[in-house]
Amino acid sequence: MGDESIVLPNLQRSSVGVDPQGSIEEFCFPLVQGGDSQGAIAGDECCFFAGEEITEEAAVSMAVRMSDDFGFSSLRLYYRVAESRFGSSDSIFSNIRLPLTAPDLLEQETVYDWFISESTALDPVPGDIIEYFVRVWDNDRIGGPKWASTEIFSLRFPSLAEQYQSLDRAEDTAQETLERLLDEAQNVREQFENLRDELRRKPESDFQDERRLEQLRSRQDEMESAVDELSEQIENITDQMSENDLVTEETLDLFRELQQVVDEINSPELMEALRELEQSMESMNLSEMQKNLDEFEFNEDLYNKRLQRALDLFKQMRVQQDLEEAARRAEDLAELEDKLAEETAQLENEKKAADRKMDGQKREEEQQESSGDNLQKQSDRLAEEQEQAAADMKALEEKLEEIQKRMEDLKNSPAESMQDLAEDTQDQELPKKMQQNADQLREQELKQAQQGQQQMQQQLSQLQSDLGQMQQNMQGQQMQLNIQGLRQALEDVLLLSGRQELLRLSVANLSSESPMLREAAREQVQLAEGLTTVADSLQQLSRKIPQMSRDIQQHTGNALREMGSSKTALSERASQRSTGHQKSAMTHLNELALLLSDVLNQMMNGSASGSSNMSMQQMMEQLQNLGQQQQQLNQQIQQLLNDAQGNRLTTDMLERMRQLGGEQEQIRRDLKQLSRNRMARNKILGDLNRIAEEMQESIEELQQNRTSRRTIQRQQQILTRLLQASRSMQEKGKDKKREGRTGKEFDRISPSELSPSEQIEKLRRDLFRALDSGYAPDFEQLIHTYFELLQAAPEIK
Repeated sequence: MGDESIVLPNLQRSSVGVDPQGSIEEFCFPLVQGGDSQGAIAGDECCFFAGEEITEEAAVSMAVRMSDDFGFSSLRLYYRVAESRFGSSDSIFSNIRLPLTAPDLLEQETVYDWFISESTALDPVPGDIIEYFVRVWDNDRIGGPKWASTEIFSLRFPSLAEQYQSLDRAEDTAQETLERLLDEAQNVREQFENLRDELRRKPESDFQDERRLEQLRSRQDEMESAVDELSEQIENITDQMSENDLVTEETLDLFRELQQVVDEINSPELMEALRELEQSMESMNLSEMQKNLDEFEFNEDLYNKRLQRALDLFKQMRVQQDLEEAARRAEDLAELEDKLAEETAQLENEKKAADRKMDGQKREEEQQESSGDNLQKQSDRLAEEQEQAAADMKALEEKLEEIQKRMEDLKNSPAESMQDLAEDTQDQELPKKMQQNADQLREQELKQAQQGQQQMQQQLSQLQSDLGQMQQNMQGQQMQLNIQGLRQALEDVLLLSGRQELLRLSVANLSSESPMLREAAREQVQLAEGLTTVADSLQQLSRKIPQMSRDIQQHTGNALREMGSSKTALSERASQRSTGHQKSAMTHLNELALLLSDVLNQMMNGSASGSSNMSMQQMMEQLQNLGQQQQQLNQQIQQLLNDAQGNRLTTDMLERMRQLGGEQEQIRRDLKQLSRNRMARNKILGDLNRIAEEMQESIEELQQNRTSRRTIQRQQQILTRLLQASRSMQEKGKDKKREGRTGKEFDRISPSELSPSEQIEKLRRDLFRALDSGYAPDFEQLIHTYFELLQAAPEIK
């Protein structure tokens, strides 16, 4: 490894760490000479794989691969504390025996999980460095056993501040990726607008136009790949938070929801619009070309908004996480000062006892020096801890300034309060006091040092409390604003739906010659303007509420398009065509209202959204559904290859192959989303990720027209693994034991009655479902009357 170190988890928190580059790598080294008197004989080989996996139980997972002409007699792990943050280091290596399951096997690999605290006497603290290597002896009974060793590796235990610094670097990278994607999306938008204007100026496209479109598609492909990489970055950040126990479960759920927001950025509809635009340009179909241009522009606008939403949500969540981090670091420092105060008081008592003993009897000068040296060593150790605390406190002050700057980019954030808190903390000059305290410890002014430590502990505890209160207030205020905004948007959508239905009924009875069509067109424009205002509000809300799925954006946009088509039809006096668009608009509005109602219920009930709350039964059903989709896709791929066997692929076959690749990509995305479920992480995460990797290989072959029999074999293997994962989930969901219990009498507490507001909310949803089911016109009119009554009713709390 050279000068680099593998980072081991902080054992006190049972967390997982990574190396400075952010990943644990696999190492294999050649034969190492063992020493003057012993060495490895020719033909021996010892390869060592370190840091392959570090578990939550603070175990270093390692593998030793060995080969020898005689077999093996012994395998040992050597270790020592090379550097200690506050204690002493070891000059020699201690060792433990590793298991050899098959000594006579000439070539073998031994896997071992090293539980450091359990298997050794080491009790490392953050900042300690442990060096270790593995040595193996052969089984040469004639010439005597020879041995070979690996290189010496280093394990470093990161401090809490270092773990947060690593997290900050990962978050900086993710934010830079998002900002770069937004800039690229704007460039793609400008490139598209130039192409659109060029196509509208001339009757037919030429080679240059096709070239521009190809470049546009290439850039969009690159962006979608970059979004996939961004999704992996967010997933790694979430894993790092979870494995190292750096945030609360509530904050972790927010980042899991952000993961789903990022997964929804890429748009199959956008890429499909590009493909259709290419086809219409090739066929010189101007009407289709114009339609495809509008379709791409519509979806490209949604794509940009989803990117902006992801960035805004990320910034908001990062401030929440930063406040939590700062409170945690203040708490950690307060606990350290409390511990130092206790140890300083104990050292003061020892010093007083020694002084009394020395006053009571005459001691030799050498004994006096020995006692003094011991006290000085302990004082110096406490001073070193205090100096490290001073450095950590300085870093915390910088973190507070960083949070205040990030708050300035957020609306309704307590940026001024944060600035006041940061300035008050700096005015306390805690790093300076900690350094002075360290000097007092070295001078053995223990009474004054203890008093200072107690005072600093109180100040740090107050800082932790202030930060925690600020975070709670910020979350609570934003939650109230979000709920109010959602309620207003839901009421507006309900009102628009009712008015749209009334307009549809009135237009349905008008002839194409009716003068009332002009008034109807004017009212349709007003409805579209009202929905545009609602759409803007929803877009702003979506930047603060991660639970709002892309379906909300999609239904809003589709309703606006249908309203625009209705207005066009009314202007052309095509009343029947207009009513069709109006009914579609109403359907999208109703679906939108249902989605908003669901989000509102989730927020009011404090529940998380998405697959993170999926039950065991739902997960099994989704896995089974994905298995069925995969089976159908495999049959289509097989049929396509059978048709193409011995023949040259036609354009239709190539296009069909790309479509099949797109279908496989959708299944892969659904599978990746399922793998983020916490229950899946505990049970079948490895299986799901392996399946997704195999799917990616097939997707690349399908899209690049490189299919073969190997593709079919892999597809069958994917299906088999999906079915196995489904069965595994089903088996793990079963109870292994049944226990008989004697019947007992008990009082059942019935659920409380619904509040008036909850009753109204339930009635709204039931009415939507009634409309969606399809009723006669007179019943539909009755349902809308209920809606109007609900809208007119005063708000009930």
